[in-house]
Amino acid sequence: MKNNLSVMLKPASSKCNASCKYCFYRDEVKARVIKDYGNTTTELADIMIEKMLHYVGAGYLSIVFQGGEPTLVGYAFFEHFFDTLALKNTMGANIHLSIQTNGLLIDKKWAKLFKKHNVLVGLSLDGDKKSCSARLSKGKEIFANILECASILKKEGVDFNILSVIHKGNATRGKEIYNYLTSKGFKNLQFIPYLGDNPEFSLSANEYGKFLIDTYKLYAQDFISTTPTRIRQFDNYLMLLKENNAEQCGMNGKCSPSLTFEGDGTAYPCDFYCTDEYELGNIKDKSIAELLSSETAVAFRNTSGATSECPTCPYFKVCRGGCKRYAQDKAFCEAYKIFFSHTFK
Repeated sequence: MKNNLSVMLKPASSKCNASCKYCFYRDEVKARVIKDYGNTTTELADIMIEKMLHYVGAGYLSIVFQGGEPTLVGYAFFEHFFDTLALKNTMGANIHLSIQTNGLLIDKKWAKLFKKHNVLVGLSLDGDKKSCSARLSKGKEIFANILECASILKKEGVDFNILSVIHKGNATRGKEIYNYLTSKGFKNLQFIPYLGDNPEFSLSANEYGKFLIDTYKLYAQDFISTTPTRIRQFDNYLMLLKENNAEQCGMNGKCSPSLTFEGDGTAYPCDFYCTDEYELGNIKDKSIAELLSSETAVAFRNTSGATSECPTCPYFKVCRGGCKRYAQDKAFCEAYKIFFSHTFK
C-alpha cells in the first residue's frame, strides 16, 4: 500500500511567545468557540503516528509542525515524536519533517535534534531590522533573537528556510529585503503576503505587484549563478510554465488532500480554515481515511479560488485561480496580473 499524505500539527495549539502584529492565526482563533485546544500529549502523538503510518504505508508522509509557536510544547515532546516515528516506520514510508518557528527557544540542543532527524526549519524573518519591526515578544522587537537562532542552525548544519511576511510596512522594500537576506547567506526564501483586514498591514494590488516585480528581477539575475537563490513562489511559477504541477500548496488551482491537527487532535482541511464550520472530527476517534473522506473535507477540496472569468485570463496557465483563501481578496488577483504582465511577456 502506498498513499501520500500532508499533515500540519499544532502541538502547542494557538499559544505563542511572540506577538507579531499581523499574525493571521491569532485572528482566525478569535472566530471559533475554542481558542486554545491545549498541548498535544505524547499519548495522542502515538495515536497520530500510528494512524498516519497506517494510512501511507510505503508512501510519502509530510509532517509540518506549526502554531502558534510549536516549540512551546517542549523539547521532550519532539524527541519522543521523532524517535517514535522512526521506530514505527516499519513499512519504509518516505517521511519529510519540517517546523515553522520564531526561533526564540531554539538553542544548540534543539538544533542538534533537528539535525539528527533531518528536520527542515522554517525561520520567520521579514528582512533587515527595519522590515522586522512588527515581530515582537513582550513588546520588544526580536530581530536579534532570530539572527542568533539562524547562527545556531548554521553552526549545527541544520537545513533552514527564511519565511518573510510581506505587508504594507515592508512591501516597498523588496530590493532591500532580498539583498539583506542574501547578504546573510540565506539562499532559500519564502515570501508570504499578509492575510487580514488590518489597514496597517493590508496590501494594495500595486504594492504587492511591485514587490513581486522587484524581487523577481533579483531572483532571475541570481538564477543563472552557481549558487542561485531559491524563492519558493517563483520556483513554482517556473514549474507551472513548463506545464508541471506546482509543489507549493494552493498553486495548482485545487486543494490537495491534507489535514491540520490542533493540539487535542481536532482535524481541519487546511491551516487557513481552522474554524468551527470546517471541523472534520478528531484523530482519536477517526482514521485518516475517514477524516479525508468526510463530507466537509470532500466539499472543501471540490471548491477552488478560480472564478468563471479565470479560464479566459491570459495568465490562467501560471495562476490556475490561486489559493482560494487569497482569492477572497481581489487585490491579490490584480497584483498577480501586474506581476505577470511585467514579467512573463
